[in-house]
Amino acid sequence: RCLARLEILFRKDGVTEGPHIASLLARLAQRLAQVLLSTGNLEEAKKHCERSVVMCEKRYEKLDTNDDEERRLAFGAWVSARNSLANVQMFIGEYKEAETLYRQTLKKRIALHPKEDHPEIALLLNNLASLLDSKKEFKEAIKLHRQCLRMRIKLGMDLEVASSMGNLANALVKSRKDENDKC
Repeated sequence: RCLARLEILFRKDGVTEGPHIASLLARLAQRLAQVLLSTGNLEEAKKHCERSVVMCEKRYEKLDTNDDEERRLAFGAWVSARNSLANVQMFIGEYKEAETLYRQTLKKRIALHPKEDHPEIALLLNNLASLLDSKKEFKEAIKLHRQCLRMRIKLGMDLEVASSMGNLANALVKSRKDENDKC
């Protein structure tokens, strides 16, 4: 309801378009989903993430500008919205859907700037690796955790580097434990 009221207020003020409005509304939907997720309202959280994805896709598709900054903002909001939805899907156990969404988004993000490391790519790599970890697909998870770690080191993302080191260590430990359990 809060998000719907904000949309109504923006429309009353005549602010329905523009480079930042759709991104703002989409990010608000994501934040609301995070709050709902933390309170255990999983289906509502998923609904708001799906809504955010739709808003961002519409915004990105409607762009008829050569303004690189506006395109970058719209695409960043789209990546963020899809990542949030995949996170919720993973949290509620929809692993196949989450994996598909992570992979599609990662592929498109890399295609946009194939020779460039970027924090969004590192985040998507991390999240996909964590999902694969949950599915006990350790070989690929470890590979992606290492790729994410290298990228975050290169980008100077110190806090995230520490997190990636922990994620990689956890995946390695789980992998070894899984191998021992099979023996």
